[in-house]
Amino acid sequence: MRDEQGHLTKLIQDRELRATVETALYKHQMERALRESEARYRLVSELVSDFAYALRIEPDGTLTVEWITEAFARIFDSDAKNVQTADDWLNLVHPDDRSRAREGLQNVLSGQPRESEMRIITRQGETRWLHLYNRPVWDEHQERVLRIVGAARDVTQRRETEERAAHLTAVLRAIRNVNQLITQEKSRPRLLQRACDLLIESRGYYHAWIALCNEDGEWTTMAESGPVDDQRFHILTERLVDGEPAPCLERALK
Repeated sequence: MRDEQGHLTKLIQDRELRATVETALYKHQMERALRESEARYRLVSELVSDFAYALRIEPDGTLTVEWITEAFARIFDSDAKNVQTADDWLNLVHPDDRSRAREGLQNVLSGQPRESEMRIITRQGETRWLHLYNRPVWDEHQERVLRIVGAARDVTQRRETEERAAHLTAVLRAIRNVNQLITQEKSRPRLLQRACDLLIESRGYYHAWIALCNEDGEWTTMAESGPVDDQRFHILTERLVDGEPAPCLERALK
């Protein structure tokens, strides 16, 4: 080996030279195989998901985005160039799901594949659900994850359908429970109060309020259940007592 001035500094033994060349060839082959593998993964992911991506893991643990397919912009309403680091990714995740996203990232960095669903916030403020598949690329020589390759599918429509179905099921359960209560409870005030409580306990409703009036239009019995700091139904009650029912109640009575 020679220095910058061309002076001989070290003789390279055949064994050392051979090891150096073999190491260089191995790294070249591994990088080529990885590029080919990622190309195939990107192609397959684009066929079965909405967008795919790859993150490079630096030796210090820093995450850098290597590539993201173009469909990312359609879902997030944002250019993929705006997402370059792990913090950029986390800022897109719904605040209530960020701790779970961090936990999932740590699992992948430890070498475990991860599949999950979480909410993201688009640039326009819209909440969407993504189903994420993340797979670590492990390097045996460095004994660490070099890359994370992943795919994402927009499942917002499915999640919203499931939520509507769950809400309808809860409402029907509440109605069934109230019908059973009617046949059991003889006290009218207790019946109304317990009916309100059941509507809340079933999680079908956020706040429940029931009022009865006689044939002369006089309000005789009222009950409610829900958050104690929510004053909306208290206002309805006060207006009824004052003889000035809210327009929504007047419409309901016609």
